[in-house]
Amino acid sequence: MISRIDKAITYLSTSYISAVFQVLFMPVRPDMLNGVGWLQGGLYSALCDEAMALALFTVLEEEEDIATISESTSFLQGIEKGCISAQAKVVKKGRRVAFVEGGVTSRDDGTPLSLTQASFAIIPRRSSRGR
Repeated sequence: MISRIDKAITYLSTSYISAVFQVLFMPVRPDMLNGVGWLQGGLYSALCDEAMALALFTVLEEEEDIATISESTSFLQGIEKGCISAQAKVVKKGRRVAFVEGGVTSRDDGTPLSLTQASFAIIPRRSSRGR
């Protein structure tokens, strides 16, 4: 499972906890803050997107891959320092589409920071498509 983490997300200094809980952690660094001093919103979304993908990989068949169809994030509160965590769970997996939800919280005190819902296309793995 760990080999399926998106290489782009490793730039954010994430750490992976377990395949069971699908939790990712990321320290908030000064270079990640927006112009008013809060963690830039896209980073909440990127971390949660990765946690959702990892959660979905736990229920996929070996020959299945995924692609995000849509994703919506509601930002509840900003954070300036510390560490954030993203958790996710699969709500429903169909034959061609899966629905997943996740959230980002402050690792320090558990304060909810954002909520995300997403849908993913379930597609045959490239090697299964004869390429």
